[in-house]
Amino acid sequence: MASRTSVDDMHTDETHKLAEINQQIIATLTELLNTESVRSDDKSRAWIQERLMEAEHQIRRQRRRHSSNSERDFASAIAHNLELDLNTSKTWA
Repeated sequence: MASRTSVDDMHTDETHKLAEINQQIIATLTELLNTESVRSDDKSRAWIQERLMEAEHQIRRQRRRHSSNSERDFASAIAHNLELDLNTSKTWA
C-alpha cells in the first residue's frame, strides 16, 4: 500500500506543478495582451487570446479530473468500510 501512496503523492505533486505552470502561462499571456504592440496588432492579439483560452480550458480540465478522482477515492473508502462492516457482522451471526 505504501507504493500506492507514493505514486499518488507523485501524481499530486506533478498536478500541482502543472497547475502552477498554467497559471504562469496565463499571467504572461495576459500581460502580453495588455501591451500596446499587441493591442494594435489584431493577428497577434487573436493568437494570444486563443492561447489564453487554451490554458484556461486546461486548468478547468485538471480541476474536473482532480474533483472526479477525489469523489472516486471517497466512494472507494465508503465501499471498503462497508466491506469491513459486512465481514465483522458475519462473525457475529
